Amino acid sequence: MNTRDLVKSGEHDPAFYQQIWTTILAGQVWRGEIINRRKDGALRTEAMTITPLRDASGAISHFIAIKQDITDHKTMTAHFLQAQRMEAIGTLAAGVAHDLNNILTPITIVTGLLKRKLTSEADRDMLHLAQSSLHRGTEIVKQLLAFSRNQPGERAIVQPRHLLNEMLRLMRETFPREIDLRQQVPADLWTLHADPTQLHQVLLNLCVNARDAMPGGGCLTLTAANVTLATADPKLPPHAPPGRYVTISVHDTGHGIPPEIRPRIFDPFFTTKPIGQGTGLGLSTTLGIVQHHCGFIDLVSSPIDGSTFTVYLPANPDDVAAPAEIPRGLANPDRSSQTILVVDDERPVRDSIRLLLEGQSYHVITAVHGSDALTHFLRHRDKISLVLTDLMMPVMNGAALIRALREIDPTVKIVVMSGLADEPPVADLAVSDVLMKPFEGPALLEIVHRQLAES
Repeated sequence: MNTRDLVKSGEHDPAFYQQIWTTILAGQVWRGEIINRRKDGALRTEAMTITPLRDASGAISHFIAIKQDITDHKTMTAHFLQAQRMEAIGTLAAGVAHDLNNILTPITIVTGLLKRKLTSEADRDMLHLAQSSLHRGTEIVKQLLAFSRNQPGERAIVQPRHLLNEMLRLMRETFPREIDLRQQVPADLWTLHADPTQLHQVLLNLCVNARDAMPGGGCLTLTAANVTLATADPKLPPHAPPGRYVTISVHDTGHGIPPEIRPRIFDPFFTTKPIGQGTGLGLSTTLGIVQHHCGFIDLVSSPIDGSTFTVYLPANPDDVAAPAEIPRGLANPDRSSQTILVVDDERPVRDSIRLLLEGQSYHVITAVHGSDALTHFLRHRDKISLVLTDLMMPVMNGAALIRALREIDPTVKIVVMSGLADEPPVADLAVSDVLMKPFEGPALLEIVHRQLAES
C-alpha cells in the first residue's frame, strides 16, 4: 500500500497530512499524535515519530515510523480530568447551596405566615406566584446539593422494574400524546441496593430530556436488562469493577446530540434549552447520583437514530426487594408558651423564625453566634426549654456551642438547623433533631411541638 493511503483514517483534514509530508520530505523528524485506522476498521490514537533515512548519496530513501497506541491512556486521562472538574464544581456548588439555603429559609417562612394573613384574592394570587418561584429556587438548590453530595442517601433493596412502571405511568399522564411510550423490562430483573428517590430523579431527568428532544413527537422507550461485564469488556470504564449490572436505557427518536457538545453535556449549568426551560443541572445531577451508586452512563447518539442513555448500576441479584414504609405525619400538638433560644448569624433567619414561633405563643430569645447564645442561656437557664442553632457561625460555631451547653445542662433539648450540602456531623453531639435548610414553617413547628411535648 502507498504510505499516503496507509495512514489516512479520515479523521484529519488534508492540511494535517500535508504538514507531515512537508516536514519529513525536508529531512526533518515529525512528532505528534495521529488518529489511525486499524485493519479491523477501529480508530486508535497513536503517538508517532517519523524519521527520514538517507542513502549513500544523501537522498531520502526510507522512513522509519515508531508508534505507540495511547488510546486507553487518553481515555483514562479524560476520565481523571472529568472527575477532577466535577469534584471542584461540586465543592463550589455545595458552598453556593449553603448560602442560598440561608437566603431561602426566611423567605419560605415569611411567605407561609403571610398566606394566613392575606384576605384579598389578588394579594393571594401574587403571593402564590412568589411561592411558585421560591419553590423553583428550592428545587434548584436541591439539585445542587444532590450534585455535590458525596453520599448516596438512604439505601434499600430496590426492584428497578417498579420504578420503571411508575415512571411510565407518570409519563402517560403528563407527556404529550404525540410521544409514543414503550417499555421492555424482563420479569427476572435483578435488584439494586440503592436510594429509590435518587433513582427516580435519574429516570425523570433522562425522560424529560428525551421528551424535549422530540418537540414534534416520536417514540420514547424504556428498557432494562441484566448484564455481566468482564474486565476486558469495552463497555466497562477504567474506574468501574467487573461483575453483574442492571442496565436501564432511555431511548428517544429525536434529533440526537451533536458531537461537538457531547463532552460538555454532563457539565453543571450547561444546557442547550432556551432560557427559563432548563437549569443545566439535570444530567450533571444524574451522573453524580449514578457515580455515587458505583455505576456509570453510556451514550449513543446520532441525528438519524436519536439518543440512548444507558445507566449501568451494580446489581444485587440474590436480594429480595421489601416494600418501602411510608412515614406517617405527626398530629399538631397543643400550642404552649415555653421559651426557645434561636441561634443563627443570619438576621433574616433569626427574625423569620422568631415571628413564626411567637405566632404560636412561644417566647423567643435570639442570639447571633454561640458566645452570644451562651450568655443568654446562663441568664435564662431555668426558662429555656429548647435551643434551635445553626452550625456555621462566627466567634463560636454550633458544635462548640452544643458541647458548652451539654456541660452546663446535659438534659437541654437541642435542634440543629443546617444549610450544609450533606447531613451535618452531629452524631457525637447528642442533638434532639436536625432540620435541613431551607425548611417551611410547618416542618419547624412539627419538630418544636414534638420535642416540647416529650419534655
